[in-house]
This record gives sequence, structure tokens and C-alpha cells, in this order.
Amino acid sequence: MKKLLLTLFCLFAMFTVKAQCDYTIQGSDSWGDGWNGASLDIDVAGAVTNFTVAGSSNSVDIPSYTGDLVTITFNSGSFDGEISITILGPDGTTLYSGPALSDGTVFVTDTSVSTCAAPSCDTVTNLSVDSYTSSTAEISWTETTATDYNIEYGETGFTQGSGTTSSESGGSASLTGLTAETSYDIYIQGNCDGDLSPWSSLSFYNGYCQVSSANTIIYINSVTTSGGGTNISNTASGISTGGYGDFRAQAITGLYGSQS
Repeated sequence: MKKLLLTLFCLFAMFTVKAQCDYTIQGSDSWGDGWNGASLDIDVAGAVTNFTVAGSSNSVDIPSYTGDLVTITFNSGSFDGEISITILGPDGTTLYSGPALSDGTVFVTDTSVSTCAAPSCDTVTNLSVDSYTSSTAEISWTETTATDYNIEYGETGFTQGSGTTSSESGGSASLTGLTAETSYDIYIQGNCDGDLSPWSSLSFYNGYCQVSSANTIIYINSVTTSGGGTNISNTASGISTGGYGDFRAQAITGLYGSQS
């Protein structure tokens, strides 16, 4: 019995001293097709992390330190009525739980009650995607006093520790091995000779613009061609989901002037 009590006491002690550092950002989409261009900007002491949802839901923990000023801004997209947002503070307090807001609304302003003291290695800021192709991306950031930078990236929603990693010594890097038309999360962390900064992150989409429309009146109906080596035969009728359909697989080929 004494051993059992001692074990329980040790477990209790471990849980009670566990640091509370992170803001938890949770987002969902009732239609399951992502936020359609909407996002949140989470500013923690000047380091901004962009958050969005690619499918039905997403969640991320954003670290903070004692006394950090935290603001969260909503950026509007299409179909904002499908969006739900929950923000939890480091101590578990619910700071917001509700629907999307008007574009540009700063709906959380908070002074962090985090129990974590700031490290001496500064947070990396101004992380951005400068250019991308279907399989690569060029990123950059504002250099700090770090000797090098840890980078990890993967498809949106991936668990850190399971992504693609690299170590860089300057203020830019190339990401490779990307899949076309896919949303990605990128994380970066400064390394000051073993003293690690908090992670900064952003999300981006490497495909065509994510088009959406609420229009249900105007559309192209039943497109067919003839006379080509291959022809288009799209006899479908009606509006594609979100007002946009991908019909690149359908094409007409043949000599000029022989098709109609």
C-alpha cells in the first residue's frame, strides 16, 4: 500500500509541475472542404503564425512565454458560415469558442499566463514562401542570432516529428519533394548553440488558386467536340461543388481546322 501511495504521489507531482506554455487553436469546417481562403493570424510577441483548415478540422499548439502579448485576427474567405473556432489559453481557459467573424477582426487580445520562461534564442520571424512550383518551394525568414535553423515540413495537419527535416545556416531554404495541389505546414526553429527558440510556422497551398463561388445560375452545360484524334465529351449538367470543376483531363487533339 505504501508503494502504491508513493507511486500515485509521484504521478500527481509530475502532472502538477508540468509546464503550461501553449495556446491551443482548433478549427473546423461543417462542409468538410476546408476554410476556402479564410485563416487566423496568431501573433505571439511579434511572431505571427498563420492557421487554416484544409479538410474538416485542424488543431495546433502555439507556444508562448510568461507575459507575451498575444493577438489573434480572423481573415475572411468564402463560405465563412461553415467555420467554427475554439481558442484555449495556456492554463486551459477558453478565450473564444464560436463562429467566424468579420474580416480583419482582432477577436483575442491576451497577456500570456504561460509558466514557461523565454529562452535566450529569439523566435524566428517573417517566415514566408517566396515562390513555388508543383514539387518545390523557396522560403525565407529574418535571421536572428541563431547559428543555424531547424526546418520541418509536411502536408497540413501532420504531426511534428514525422515531417521532412533539414538544417540551414542562412535566411532561406529550398523545400523539395512536394506533391502538386497540396496544402503544407512549414515549421522553423532557431538553434543558438543548443539553446532552441520556439517554433514558428505557416501554411501554404502549391496548386492553382482555390476557386469557389455561391453562384448557381451561370454555368457551362454539356460540352462535346468532334473531328479530333481525341475529343471532349462532357455531357454532365449542373453546378460543380463550390462553383468550380477540374476538367483538365478532358482535351481535344488533332490537326488545326479538322475539329469542331
